Amino acid sequence: METEIIQLDKALGLIIPDELVQAYNLNSGDKVNIELNNHELTIRKEECLRSGWSDAFAAYAAKNAEEKLLPDHFDDETDKHL
Repeated sequence: METEIIQLDKALGLIIPDELVQAYNLNSGDKVNIELNNHELTIRKEECLRSGWSDAFAAYAAKNAEEKLLPDHFDDETDKHL
């Protein structure tokens, strides 16, 4: 797919066609990693480690849930380890 590099102040920008924007759910402000290997550019969208957490906590709060999100202890945290 052919695209264009444009001048942005003292840097360059890459026009990403709408077809790719939609296919990869890209948005203005998304962080990406760009690598150069053997004269090829690879662009990868950075995935947020906590993506979806905000929505999950909002849904939890909306339910006014009393159940705990995490147990008081985990199976490997027992008194026998003390």
